[in-house]
Amino acid sequence: MNLNFTARAAQAGVQVRLLEAERESLIRSISANSTTLALLTSATNMQNRAKELGFVPATRADIEYLYIPNYIGKQPEPVTIPRSVADQENFRMIPAFTQSIWDWLYQGTFIMLDKEGQ
Repeated sequence: MNLNFTARAAQAGVQVRLLEAERESLIRSISANSTTLALLTSATNMQNRAKELGFVPATRADIEYLYIPNYIGKQPEPVTIPRSVADQENFRMIPAFTQSIWDWLYQGTFIMLDKEGQ
């Protein structure tokens, strides 16, 4: 029984080592592929590929703007203005929201002790 358990533990250990080695290999492969992708999609490389395909940089004369009737466009997001320093001085939080749990427990304990002492 003990030998069987030891053999299974050793086998699991070997399997873990093999999986860790495979994981490290995959991480290196992903890193190499990310580097290759970065090189292929760099601005200089993309510009050269575009020239090879016959593209040319656009000039002002090449750009045509379209008017789309009844298009509202993006709506602006409402922005909240942070409280000013003067507002923060007048703003007081209720102690129940600023106390720690320990302060609350100690306070409750002292109130209970005071009631028992009377």
